[in-house]
Amino acid sequence: MLMGYNFEIFYKPGKDNVVVDSLSRVLPLGDPTFAAVSSPVLIFLDQLHSFFTSHPAGQKLLSTARNSSNSPKSLRERSNLLHVGDHLFIPPQSGLIPQLIIELYSSLLDGHYGLKPTMAHFAATFI
Repeated sequence: MLMGYNFEIFYKPGKDNVVVDSLSRVLPLGDPTFAAVSSPVLIFLDQLHSFFTSHPAGQKLLSTARNSSNSPKSLRERSNLLHVGDHLFIPPQSGLIPQLIIELYSSLLDGHYGLKPTMAHFAATFI
């Protein structure tokens, strides 16, 4: 089935191609290499680790999770972080909730979708 697109591709030499794009550039000879690689750094995880290891409320929560039953709704400790099911538990005493909401709300990766979608994204990731 044809999609109904009719187009022709014409070669334009560099001097005639005023709007040069990546497809019309000639790559230098040799092996292509990456000049830089970037990845997100989750600084808040370090802050959360610090909360659970140094703050009395965090230590108490971590201790409670280590001694609790294995019911599905209970806090579980994984790598010195607390989880409820698949959600990362952010205690209100940590002070990280406002910071995370601001990060999700103003993220360049996710876009700005307003309060309700931001809170839904927050609830899907954290508890």
